[in-house]
Amino acid sequence: LGNTVQLVDMLNEAENKTGATIQTITFSMNQFAASAKLANMSIKEQIALSATLIEKGEEQGKAGRAIKMMLARLASNRSDNNELLKKHGVLVVDEMGNMKGLTEIMGELKTNTDAQGRSWDQLTAVEKQHIAIGVAGSHHYVRFLKLMDGYNRNIQIQETLTGSAGSAMKEYQTFLKSAAFELQV
Repeated sequence: LGNTVQLVDMLNEAENKTGATIQTITFSMNQFAASAKLANMSIKEQIALSATLIEKGEEQGKAGRAIKMMLARLASNRSDNNELLKKHGVLVVDEMGNMKGLTEIMGELKTNTDAQGRSWDQLTAVEKQHIAIGVAGSHHYVRFLKLMDGYNRNIQIQETLTGSAGSAMKEYQTFLKSAAFELQV
């Protein structure tokens, strides 16, 4: 029950503070939730990634499938994408051999540097696209670029969700006092 209430609070807060709805976020998450669990990603991270892509104009299904593809490609090291990331100071797995979450990988890509001492923001558009295709594939690379562009928003959403306890119940209590509820009764 506690987990359910916490999830409802986070989804409610995300709907209140982002351009995504509970329906679009959950639809997106349904596309990649199993993969995210294997990558040790929290529900909060999954909600934030979905909301970030939806705010950037992505349709809910495509957003979810893109994240699923990114996680699958990172886990399988398809096309030596992990070596590509390693050149930019990013390791896909931690010291215990567990896959890192997508936000953590993106954060390292954003801050770590390559052999020339350049972080993500200092790379050329062509270099960014090359990395994005390695991580997300040719069908979803634009969505990875959107996630990287929205990295700070993703973190902001996650921080907002941290303080979401009780938000759904407060909203429900307000609704119970509204004229709309009185009309329904």
